[in-house]
Amino acid sequence: MHPYSPDPGVGEEKVAKREAGVRWLGVLAAVWVQMAGVQAAEEVQRVTVTSLAKTVFHPERDAPAEVVALQRSQVSSQVGAVVQEILVEVGSRVAKEQVLARQDCWDRQADAERAAAEVEVLKAEIGLARRQKERAVTLQKQGQSPQENLDRREAELQTLQARLHSGQIQWQAARLWLDKCVIRAPFAGVVVGRQAQVGEWAVPGTVLFDILDDQAVEVQARLEGSVDEGMLQAAKLEFVHNGTIYPLSLRVILPVADRTTRNREGRFLFTSRPTLAGSAGRLRWMDHRPHLPAWLLVRRQEKLGIFLAEEGVARFYPLSQAQEGRPVVWSQPTSQGQVILDGRERLQDGQKVTVQEEKNGTLGGQ
Repeated sequence: MHPYSPDPGVGEEKVAKREAGVRWLGVLAAVWVQMAGVQAAEEVQRVTVTSLAKTVFHPERDAPAEVVALQRSQVSSQVGAVVQEILVEVGSRVAKEQVLARQDCWDRQADAERAAAEVEVLKAEIGLARRQKERAVTLQKQGQSPQENLDRREAELQTLQARLHSGQIQWQAARLWLDKCVIRAPFAGVVVGRQAQVGEWAVPGTVLFDILDDQAVEVQARLEGSVDEGMLQAAKLEFVHNGTIYPLSLRVILPVADRTTRNREGRFLFTSRPTLAGSAGRLRWMDHRPHLPAWLLVRRQEKLGIFLAEEGVARFYPLSQAQEGRPVVWSQPTSQGQVILDGRERLQDGQKVTVQEEKNGTLGGQ
């Protein structure tokens, strides 16, 4: 070994001593923290308290909303023909089945008349065939006509009756097609759009009118997934539009969430006079669940919660749903107890306290 080379045994001994020193420092730190906690627990802290009932509140929620019509239809032509007559304009109020326009369907009219004439011809021929059959029966009974002649008359009558049935179906179909040339309102409402023009050719599917039922309306709102839980039992639901408040009732919250926003759609009914379809505003309601204000929350061991004073001792109650800066639902079955206000920042769970009652009123709020 070189005379100036370090002794390996000496290096290992230094490393072992260093590690032992680090372990002792850790033990001392743990003991110090424990002693500090014990000292804090034994130290009597002066705090200000108020009743839990004065602290909880019911927050007001809102969401964007819009009044939508339950029925809105674009009335289209069903046959290819020229628009002959228009009987309504934009803004006209119409009844169900009211005539809006007529198309020039002379060819459909001709088909219907031709089918009707064919039916009348067949009825006359059936009358003649029936009388011929009756004579054939009489002659056959008298022995003056063979059975073959009677069978022929019976077959002719049945053939004519089948042709009459077919002709009646064709006549009914022609009448239906002719009726399609008359454009009618599918429901009572207001004409909010007119695309039809006299003299224009309208192919099947051409939009002629836009009709809206302004009486059957409801409010549509997009709700956060967690918001609808407090809405189901909300005591008051309102739609606010241009400063006017319209009371509502919940009809349904759809059991499906939007893929992008994760919001759910809610539908609400007006309990009194509704406002106009298309009106935008805010849906407002009072959450029935009691909440604690965000400023009251403190963090202990990575958990947010509140301190309650119980028989001279501070008890920390963690709230699993709590988030920084947001009110939290108070899910405990009781609202009895004393909430620690001033002095809660330095408290530890189990620390002794002397309480002083807060003289202010209700403290609920964000």
